[in-house]
Amino acid sequence: MVLIDDYLPYIGVGFKQFAMSKSEENEIWVAWIEKAWAKINGNFIRIGCGGSPKEIFDVLTEAYNEKVAVKPSTKDAFWNKLMEGEKKWFVMTAGISANDDVENVVLSQGQAFIVLGIHEIKGEKVIRLRNS
Repeated sequence: MVLIDDYLPYIGVGFKQFAMSKSEENEIWVAWIEKAWAKINGNFIRIGCGGSPKEIFDVLTEAYNEKVAVKPSTKDAFWNKLMEGEKKWFVMTAGISANDDVENVVLSQGQAFIVLGIHEIKGEKVIRLRNS
């Protein structure tokens, strides 16, 4: 159990916008979950610097989840795993650790993404992402 107060951080001086992840609607529960997660981890700065979605799923759901590394030699197996997850409606995330040594990648390191869809378009494998 995590006890939090009812104060939330704002962006900048004089702004009336919460400094939090965004929800589809204007739902406040997102801010409270994020605040509790920050308290568990020590502060908001620590959760904004490349935290792993796997950790969050472990804590919030206690459901089985796994972290899968993509390597050039395992690209086909990785794609098949993604397709299986898509068919089973699994919640999937993607990201590159701030510490990973990567080349030719257009994603920001240290940022988590939600996988919105897996597609094959004209023979090309495409993963649709949303910046979380």
